[in-house]
Formats: sequence, C-alpha cells, structure tokens
Amino acid sequence: MCVFFSSSHIEQFFKWLVFSDPTNHSLVKILGEASGLSDNPVQGQTFKFANGALVSYGPVAAPFLVYGDIYRYWDSLAGLNSGFGYPIVDPQFLPDGTICSIFEGGHIHRPPGGTEVRAEA
Repeated sequence: MCVFFSSSHIEQFFKWLVFSDPTNHSLVKILGEASGLSDNPVQGQTFKFANGALVSYGPVAAPFLVYGDIYRYWDSLAGLNSGFGYPIVDPQFLPDGTICSIFEGGHIHRPPGGTEVRAEA
C-alpha cells in the first residue's frame, strides 16, 4: 500500500490543489514534473519533483511541501539527513514577502525577489 496517498490525507491534498504562492502560481507550475516516490531513511516517504518535494514523516503523518530555492538549499545539505531534518509545516508566506520553511532543526528563509536563502538552526 502506498501510504503517501491514503484516504487520511485527502484534506491535505485538496489544500494543495488550490495552493498558490504569492505570485499566484499553482502547485503544479511551482513543482514541475514528478520524478519519483521514495522511502525516507527513518520512516515516511518523499515524492520528488523537478523543483521541490512533498515529504512525510511517518505512515500516518501528512506530507509537507518544500520547494524552490529553499528546497535546492536544503537538498544540497543532504535534505532529510541534514541538521534540518524533516519539514514540519508547509511554507509560510510572511507579510514582507519572505518565504519561510520550518524544519525539525531550524528554518530556512528566502527574502522577497531574491534567490539567496538564509538558514537558522
């Protein structure tokens, strides 16, 4: 059974169907082409895309989104095996235009209009 698409996650998937970033791009446009589903080192699964991933912590935990410059930075640090570990919420869009992704071991910010990210552990 593919836990990633269990019926207990239906509400989460509906949220992603209408998800858009501050520029009103849809999730499909943001993430790009799917590139595979894999089991995570400890538990859960990761569904990778050209420009991000949906990552679940365990068999009953809903997956969270990591994408764009923040995803590339996190992935370059070894992703789940980095000091940041698993994402614990979907991206947060702050009033000043900053995007913040929060992980077990800290958070990563992308300022408005920029491609450089700032990490805080």
